[in-house]
Amino acid sequence: MATWNVVTRPSKRCKNIHPHGRRRKACLVTSRHVHGSEEARKAVQKGWEAAERAMAKRIVYAGDFLTPPRAKLAKEWIEKRSQADVWFCGGHVHAERKRLIVGHPSKFPRHQDERAKDRFVQEYVGAVRARGDLKKLKNPHRSALGSVLGTGLDRNKVGDVWVHPEQQQVDVVVAATLLTYLCNHLKRIGRVEVQVEPIPLDLLEIPEPVVELKQSVEASTRIDAIASTAFQMSRSKATEMVKNGDVRVNWEAVEKGMTKLVAGDVISIAGQGRAHLVDVEPTSKGKYFITVERYL
Repeated sequence: MATWNVVTRPSKRCKNIHPHGRRRKACLVTSRHVHGSEEARKAVQKGWEAAERAMAKRIVYAGDFLTPPRAKLAKEWIEKRSQADVWFCGGHVHAERKRLIVGHPSKFPRHQDERAKDRFVQEYVGAVRARGDLKKLKNPHRSALGSVLGTGLDRNKVGDVWVHPEQQQVDVVVAATLLTYLCNHLKRIGRVEVQVEPIPLDLLEIPEPVVELKQSVEASTRIDAIASTAFQMSRSKATEMVKNGDVRVNWEAVEKGMTKLVAGDVISIAGQGRAHLVDVEPTSKGKYFITVERYL
């Protein structure tokens, strides 16, 4: 199974190349160029600078794991302004968080077979499997991610975390250089002792999500109203969590409780988990019948 995806070929009309072959000064990513949070702009800027360094030195550079929106922004920005190749790899073709890998085209195994590409990816992306009595944990995913970050790893160097309750195991995707570190330092998930070992990427499987369906009639599709229904909390608490920066929509922090959502949006709240706004149907009385899935 291929563990790589999104190989891009930039336009021949690279906007960052001077007509006489000299490279222009690096661009500064601002809100005028990239719509989104300051964190998103910084992620794009970091990826762009990595692409420039990689091209100048004719090397491959592995950056951070990015959320889908940030990966899309970085891809579009780099494609238009650099001749670097851009790959995104998350260990599994359906991974959500993927590591940015950029570099000189000559350094990528473009004309080799799938196995060669997989071996190339494994130089930058790896995975570990932790086994233990996870049934003791109320929220194993939250506990697993918290325990992984508790070892001192930066979130940007950690990809997806997949919990397999039936097999009593957790798979964690990380930067390949951190595999040994994580195996040596991850001793517990929550209060449960675990045994950790590296695994090949082709053994990764994405578990079927366990969701709870919720429906309600709301006066608006504001984030505080949707969050109140999805996470069974008061509207005032939802508003407070938005103000505190604890709420994200489509992986980006929202700053105002009046932010309106549409069907397909993904909401996550620190310490509460994640929900998906499945459907929004206007009612005859000017309200909205909403359907939300909360991931358990």
